[in-house]
Amino acid sequence: MKRIYFLAIALVPTVAAPLDAQTSGATGSWIGFRDKPAAESADHAAVAFESGGAPGEQAGAVQYEAQQTAGILSAPCDNAAPCDQACGASCDLCDSGCGDCCNPVRFCLDNSCCCAPNICRFDGPGDCSCCTTSEYCLHPCAGNSGGCHQTGNCGEWQCDGCYCDVNACDCGPIYDPTEYLDGPIVRFGYWGVSTDGDLEKVGEFQELTSSPFWDVDGMRSDGVRTLDFTLTGMDNEATDARAYYFGPRLTAKVKFNRFLRRLDHDLLAGADLNGAVPPGPADAVVTEDLNTGQDYAIRVEQLNARFQGKLTDNIKWRLNTWGMRKFGERQANAVGHCYNVGGGGPTDNTCHLQSQRQKIDWLTMEVQPVIEASYDNLTVEYSRTMRSFEQADGAATRVYSHFSYSPANDVDGDLYRYAYVPESFTQVDRLKVSAQLNDCNQLYANMYLGDTKNEFRNTRREFAGYDVRLINTSFERMKLIGFVKMDDENYDLPTDYLTTAPWGTVTGNPAQSEPGAVVRQVDYNRVRAGVKSQWSPCGSPRDRFSLVSGYEYSSINRDYAEYDAPLNGTFVQPDTVAHQIEFSPKYRFSQTFNGFVRYRGRFVDMPIRSIHDGTGTFNSNQPEQVHLVELGGTWTPASNLMATVQIGIQDSWHDSEGINFDEESYPLMGTLWYAPTNRLSFTGAYAYFSNWIDQDIEISFRNNPAVTEQTRWSYGGENYLLSLGANYAWTPCLQLVGGVEWNRGVNAFSVPASPAGADWSALPGLADVRVNTTRFHAGVDYQVMRSMDTYFRYVYFDYEDKSTSINSGTAHMFLGGLSYAF
Repeated sequence: MKRIYFLAIALVPTVAAPLDAQTSGATGSWIGFRDKPAAESADHAAVAFESGGAPGEQAGAVQYEAQQTAGILSAPCDNAAPCDQACGASCDLCDSGCGDCCNPVRFCLDNSCCCAPNICRFDGPGDCSCCTTSEYCLHPCAGNSGGCHQTGNCGEWQCDGCYCDVNACDCGPIYDPTEYLDGPIVRFGYWGVSTDGDLEKVGEFQELTSSPFWDVDGMRSDGVRTLDFTLTGMDNEATDARAYYFGPRLTAKVKFNRFLRRLDHDLLAGADLNGAVPPGPADAVVTEDLNTGQDYAIRVEQLNARFQGKLTDNIKWRLNTWGMRKFGERQANAVGHCYNVGGGGPTDNTCHLQSQRQKIDWLTMEVQPVIEASYDNLTVEYSRTMRSFEQADGAATRVYSHFSYSPANDVDGDLYRYAYVPESFTQVDRLKVSAQLNDCNQLYANMYLGDTKNEFRNTRREFAGYDVRLINTSFERMKLIGFVKMDDENYDLPTDYLTTAPWGTVTGNPAQSEPGAVVRQVDYNRVRAGVKSQWSPCGSPRDRFSLVSGYEYSSINRDYAEYDAPLNGTFVQPDTVAHQIEFSPKYRFSQTFNGFVRYRGRFVDMPIRSIHDGTGTFNSNQPEQVHLVELGGTWTPASNLMATVQIGIQDSWHDSEGINFDEESYPLMGTLWYAPTNRLSFTGAYAYFSNWIDQDIEISFRNNPAVTEQTRWSYGGENYLLSLGANYAWTPCLQLVGGVEWNRGVNAFSVPASPAGADWSALPGLADVRVNTTRFHAGVDYQVMRSMDTYFRYVYFDYEDKSTSINSGTAHMFLGGLSYAF
């Protein structure tokens, strides 16, 4: 019985998931390949790359492992004469006739010199001048130097207890690659953390106190059934576990993770109700923060379990389960009384803002049984999704007593609940059909029907739809896909009205309390239909040129989209119709370079718009036209060098009565991977994104809503990202990793001159974002003995908020530990 254990952890810094910074790369990416044959090492390398490992961080390590496991460090071959006779003048891929001396992995070592893939040439023992690491041949030494020697008849280069390349020979222990480790891999380490400044951003997804790190990873198999499991404690607040079971009649995949999420404390701007100076009648905004300076955080736990098996040869079953729990404390804000259409002046439009801490506990659970039947060219699948949401939140309440504020009428009223999340239950029935109609036509259909019940208001949202596609290949060198999709949503009104505290009240104005205050939600019907094509002139995947194109029609029909506007009467939101075209040619200029161009245009008639209920004016953030052009390509001039680039230009606008804006975006991305030797690799990436908007905006005056001022406002947002990384296998026992990532984000808008009676000078500060983040990591992996490794990591993370320094902070994180394979 063979037992195989595998681990591959790539150290790739990222701002989007800083939790990984403490755990990624806790062991060297090459350690997991140490005791497996070369073919298995190659397969595991591919798995590691597909699961997110950066190519630059894997390539050098994988090639080193291929050399070690292929037998480069083993004894010389003992069948020299047959190998010499069979391989003599030519060895095409070192066929089986060459015996062990010329197997597909060792073709560069035994009686041959490989200057290009799939070509072997014999020029006599010692003549391998063309075999260099820059050409990715596995020949270990350039000559009889550096502790290397050449064996007898086979002409094999052998290292004297060392690992060699064309530049040097580094000594290290040699192990038998045919031996297998028989137990799991256990790792233990400890994080030492030092912080400065605010912790909300540098520790948004990770614990920032010193804590242990531990991990157990193993795989057991009897050749028929296999169990693969991992259990990791990344810090005090983060745990990750998974278990995969593969058997003849049952497959199970179970994943669980938990982590911390810190939340911001939004500051309230306005006159402090509890301040030393009480607010007066002229104060436009009155604030009350019941938890000033409070830090907020929630903990997230997620479970994902999937099971599947066979009932018969034609019938399969699956059971998918998913659950998430979020619990902790958050900031609950309430805003009221800001706009009173019946008021006589500014004092009747005083905004009341309140903030307080609220404990939350949300649990979402989903179960989905699936049955699938396949008969010849027909496959039918039925599933039923059942999802429930439950909560056990603390009550957040506030006082609603009056619109205007003054010390004389500051009389407390009833307490009313806010920030309440209703419980719900969702169920969806889904039917999928896939049929091969004939040699040229395949049909696919996905139909669903379901509803969501609001347990608090006893209301339902009903939805149904379908997605039907026909794939046709009857035209030579072309594939056509025709599709039609429909989604329909309908809502009903509550039958029980909230008219008593703490949920509602009854006022003298019927429009301010239920049922008059209940607004019916909009019913939607969305339809999409179109065709897509893929054409290759020669009908082969190796064609230099291919063309992807398509057309799509879409419409949105709305019911109950009616709004009262005192100046214009009732406004009915019109239906929206859109047409989209796509055109994307791709061309392979050579074996080392290919590129593409993509154009997408969207033309929209009557996009959704909003209406000001006081002035009757319109505005919208939805464009009438969108045009996107993207250019990109991949360049691989050598097997150890690859570069990619992609740039885009997107322009959208809206120009109709009362609505005028223009929006432009310029995304840019480039990557580079280079491995100068088979033990050293570099990665680099640069990305830039910008968004610019110029829009006419109408702003009404608080003391006179009928008066408006239309001016041109400009917004700009930019983001820069630079990432560099390196991986170096210094010796067979020592590997170094490191990298740095820098990110800069800017959001701002310019304010036109304030008209008479208004002051807009404070508005830019409310949307000002200027943030720089820097992350640096470095690590060392060292193999102490055959079954033991030690690892060290240092991570530096700096979050600099230039718009408000209270969010700035820095973290220094150190990790050291041991890894032992039983």
